[in-house]
Amino acid sequence: MRSSPRRGRLRSFTGEGWELAREFGRVQRRRDGRSGWEIDLGRHVRPRYLYSARGVLLQTRVMADSVLAVIRAQIAKGVVLQAAVDQYAPVSSEANRIDRYLADYLEEQEDRASRLEISPNHLRELRRCARDDGAFAWWCGASIYEIDAKAIADWRRWLSRERGLSPKSVRNILGYFRAFVAWLYQLDLIDRVPAFPAMRVPDHSPTILSGTTQRAILDRIPFERRGAFLAACHGVRPGEIRALDTGDLEEREDVPGLRIRRAIKGPNSTAPTGGTKTGEAAWIPIDEELGEWLRWRLGERREAIARGGPAWALSPALFPNPTSRNPERRWIANALRLEWNRAARSVGVKVRMYEGTK
Repeated sequence: MRSSPRRGRLRSFTGEGWELAREFGRVQRRRDGRSGWEIDLGRHVRPRYLYSARGVLLQTRVMADSVLAVIRAQIAKGVVLQAAVDQYAPVSSEANRIDRYLADYLEEQEDRASRLEISPNHLRELRRCARDDGAFAWWCGASIYEIDAKAIADWRRWLSRERGLSPKSVRNILGYFRAFVAWLYQLDLIDRVPAFPAMRVPDHSPTILSGTTQRAILDRIPFERRGAFLAACHGVRPGEIRALDTGDLEEREDVPGLRIRRAIKGPNSTAPTGGTKTGEAAWIPIDEELGEWLRWRLGERREAIARGGPAWALSPALFPNPTSRNPERRWIANALRLEWNRAARSVGVKVRMYEGTK
């Protein structure tokens, strides 16, 4: 979607209250000789003259006075001046276009992603939807006041039939757009969030391995690289495995365990590290096999610190990748996936790591 047509919005009289807000705008007879009234909003907003409220002509002074009173009340509360006026612009006005507000929404989501309130993956998918040729392109040029249940249903059919997207993809896209519509509602730009169609997605049937097959796959992974996959068999998510440091090995009542507090929020080594997927920390006890691997790992690190050794052994990562090229030798998502897939293929099995380690 195209960027917002106006970035330089004049700020409202925040903090100055009604004294200044009450001076904003004036109601007068239409200057073009037509019947009805207009509101002169001054030179600092677009349009300067308002002849209708969302397309409904200001036919009486009472109606014009009421509209201006609401605009003044919004200004007094600190609403941005242009935004207070835009709510009464004609439905088809550029000021009410979805494109404009979507650009503002993307800016806000980028800010949230920088604070790790949403994941980089979520932001990346949202940006993909908002591209000129993305899933939101159906709404290009439309007004925020055209978003209703019927339009959403028509769009859902377009995604399925014209774009050929799977039910799961359509469900995800509807979810992204619903969050945007809810944001419009929270800003008092629309009166309600319309109903969104429920998407039935076929249940995923996970591949569950026997203990024997899982053991065979793990044994095909070189010992020095196996620790991350043993941790995955304890229910630790890949992003959490990649974020674990040597200080996150913690014993409680003589039972060794992993303290899960962080996760890497993207597939690459440069992805930011934030909280876990649920936002909650956890302590997970480990079995003897993983405990033995970790004793070996920490022994290799102590040896490397004392006498010098390979960079991977010096890494602060609890589960380093010996062949990784990033400074801390941490696994990246693709390397984990490829390592697992090679081992699984060698025993004649095709199963994703997330399912195969359960």
